[in-house]
Amino acid sequence: MEMGKLKRIKVDLILILLILASGCTSRRMEDDFYKDVLGVNITPKEQIFLYNEESANNDGFSLEIVRFNLNGEIHFATGFSKIDKYRKNMQISKWQKTPKLLVEDFDLIFKYNIDRPDVRQKINDAYKVLKSNDNFYSYFYKKESDHVYSVDLYILDVERKLLYNFDVEI
Repeated sequence: MEMGKLKRIKVDLILILLILASGCTSRRMEDDFYKDVLGVNITPKEQIFLYNEESANNDGFSLEIVRFNLNGEIHFATGFSKIDKYRKNMQISKWQKTPKLLVEDFDLIFKYNIDRPDVRQKINDAYKVLKSNDNFYSYFYKKESDHVYSVDLYILDVERKLLYNFDVEI
């Protein structure tokens, strides 16, 4: 193959990857997600942290932290959070006020083996928010008998205006 064609193929591949990457924004950064799925009157301001570890069979751990704007006092629409197309096979625990005393459903998150100190610190920060007063949490989960094997947890830190989202499946 001649050198010109090789360069052209390389440029085309790079362009395709850039186009694909630009379309891969978090669905949680969309205003409609907060209103239509979580039912809370916040709007995303900026994603301040993202960690994603996924295996070939979609097991893994992800953490996204989003700074939000609060539209007035914190308010949750009646009947929310709701099951959407991404969580159609999951059970739901609707919004509740912290502190969460028993966190066994969250063992997947807080006992997950992560070596990166920055990620571990963010997990510890979220744990503190969950154990403190006057914040909120909601989660989706899959459970077999007493074993939770998938959790999608949302923790609202009202004072710092942060939303922690953990998505873990084993």
